[in-house]
Amino acid sequence: MPVLESSGLRERRSPRWTVSRTTDAIHPHAPPGDAALGRSTHLRFNLSLLEGELRILVRPQAWARCTLALSLFAVVSIAGCGEKKPQNTEPEYTAAEKAEMAKQARLDQLEERVSNVLTNAQNSPDRWAELIEVMDAYLLEARWYGSDTAHLVSKLDAARTQVAARRDKAAKEAYAAVLEQVEKDIAEEEYDRAAERLAGFDPQGLFAETDIPAQAEAKRAEVALYAEAALDSSGVLREAAGYFREGHLESVGRAVAILASFPDEFADTQFGKDIKEQEEEYFERYKELYEEEKVLTAVEPQEIVIEEYLGNFSTTPREGAWTVEDDELVGENDTSGPAILMFGDKTWRSFRVQFELKAPEDQEFAIGGTLKPSLRPGQQKVAEMKAAATVTDDWITVVLTLRNGRLRIQDLTNSVNLVDEFSPRGIEGTVAIGLTSGQKIRIRNIQAYVFEKAGGDSDEDDPDSDNNNDNDDNNGTGN
Repeated sequence: MPVLESSGLRERRSPRWTVSRTTDAIHPHAPPGDAALGRSTHLRFNLSLLEGELRILVRPQAWARCTLALSLFAVVSIAGCGEKKPQNTEPEYTAAEKAEMAKQARLDQLEERVSNVLTNAQNSPDRWAELIEVMDAYLLEARWYGSDTAHLVSKLDAARTQVAARRDKAAKEAYAAVLEQVEKDIAEEEYDRAAERLAGFDPQGLFAETDIPAQAEAKRAEVALYAEAALDSSGVLREAAGYFREGHLESVGRAVAILASFPDEFADTQFGKDIKEQEEEYFERYKELYEEEKVLTAVEPQEIVIEEYLGNFSTTPREGAWTVEDDELVGENDTSGPAILMFGDKTWRSFRVQFELKAPEDQEFAIGGTLKPSLRPGQQKVAEMKAAATVTDDWITVVLTLRNGRLRIQDLTNSVNLVDEFSPRGIEGTVAIGLTSGQKIRIRNIQAYVFEKAGGDSDEDDPDSDNNNDNDDNNGTGN
């Protein structure tokens, strides 16, 4: 700040002038002209005033230096006053050019992102789930730009195909492992466990775009079908087998009908195939019985009369165990040995004998046929019989049928087999019924249907006929 000196005293004073920083304003006393001229005139005018005041305030010794500084300031200021305001040098773009530039920037970014995902596809092949998701997003964006990104679409499509192939392979391997366990569960009839395995396959949906989930769902439906078929088939087979064991035409026909009623929806299951096979087997037996029935209806029944002296029967022992009461054969064994009753004709080769029988409930007795003489070594065994028991103490109808070497003995009243069908060893055409000690039985209304006889055979021609063996004390029932 300038220092003033007066009457030998020094004091500070503030200048009484100011310099405006506004160079654009034109001084009111300046002559008219352009802005630069106005600014220059205004500055010179102000400097003149400043110089006048400085001469008063500044000491003579410092004036020379002040004059030089003011001159330099004036030169620099006047030189700058004539310059124009600097202009913006950046080029101007149209809206279309700016939009094109923004699009190119986005394309460059997309190109970089596609390059990165293709690199990841090579370096991290197991991350197919993430890769496919990202590639699908980039493909959508790339297709939006049309021909400008056709090369990116081509690259992404090829890479996605490869990644999808790895995903499909992984899906097949995962499903194969589950399916192996499911088949084991089915073999063990653990259908609920198998269904749970299939329901829990791919919980995160990683294989949703493959056909594996559909296969798993189809298998789960098949397992459910298996479970239902297993439950149904078990009951069907049990029921049909029960009727089949009865052995007569009606019961076998019913067994076939039960098997045929198994639902068609289970036909392709193993249970359906097993039941179909069983149905065919039962039906073959039904046809055999049907043919027998046709023959039977064409054959006149022969009544075996029960007379007081048992002329149509052979008994062991001859007296005591078998008697006649009111046209009924009564057997009651009070001896320590077997009591055997035999009737029929040894010339019968294929026949059916039907009669009514009454015995104490659950009491066993033996029933079968007599053996040929060549099969009676030492006369120790004259008949081959099987143990049987009635399920009631009422009268029942018993049918004994010998056809094609097979002997079948049935309780028609209760639709059960008294003896399961079997192949006897050379039984002749006579029926044998045996009682052990303490057993008793009653028989009535005996009829025989003879389908086939051996020609020329007679009791007289065979010295070992049943009628000639009535007094053999060593005859036994056998089993």
